[in-house]
Amino acid sequence: MNYAIIEGMKIQPEERPQNIQEWVALLQVRPQNITSQMPQVFGKIYTQMSTYIPGVKRNISQNSLKSSYIGKANGLFIVAGILIFFLVVVYIFFPNLNFSRNSRPSIDKKIDYTALENLLSSYQFKEADEETLRILLSLVGGEKQYWFDLEDIKNIPCKDLDKINQLWVNYSNGKFGFSIQKQIWIELGSKIGIFDVAIADIFIKQVGWGEKYKRYKNITYKISASYGHIPFRATTHVRNFGVPYIAEKLAKCNM
Repeated sequence: MNYAIIEGMKIQPEERPQNIQEWVALLQVRPQNITSQMPQVFGKIYTQMSTYIPGVKRNISQNSLKSSYIGKANGLFIVAGILIFFLVVVYIFFPNLNFSRNSRPSIDKKIDYTALENLLSSYQFKEADEETLRILLSLVGGEKQYWFDLEDIKNIPCKDLDKINQLWVNYSNGKFGFSIQKQIWIELGSKIGIFDVAIADIFIKQVGWGEKYKRYKNITYKISASYGHIPFRATTHVRNFGVPYIAEKLAKCNM
């Protein structure tokens, strides 16, 4: 539990657990480890009670105390397991549910793309990735939240999304950009606008982001990176996983 809390409090968002599967992996508890330590705990409790409470030996047995606490512990594990299973089902089969807040309306802004173009033309891809995220968040009024929900993606103006994508594609010689990620997603056999856990794992491996529970550990801001490797931040700062939803937006914008 402590390890899960520490991981969730990391400063860089991409270093935190990105989805429910990763949280489940961090929160895995082994009941046998707890129950194996219970005899020592119950022994100490029983000793203290025998010392300070007269007659406790006649009314309470160590075995009955141990059995009571083990039963309660097992019950808690069952309840926790059911809750985690329910969350995973909701996460997988109902990705469009939004329990967080009302969506932010799109904001008609005139964006200066000079900084992004200069960064891309000089192959400063990490800074360009950060600038891309900043621009997109500003377009939906989400600068303070530092993340998108699915409605936010729908509200990104097509002209701005097209401009950002074209800059990435042009200055990477066709290697990077949202449209490249869209193409890879479709070629892997999935549909745009639909989140597929298995396809997401394959996609993450193919573009070089990592593998399953070691996701987002291999981000390389170099022109030699795999096709579709970046933009990274804007794609992963979406609830669930942004690739299929950004791809859907691209299709609606005829991109």
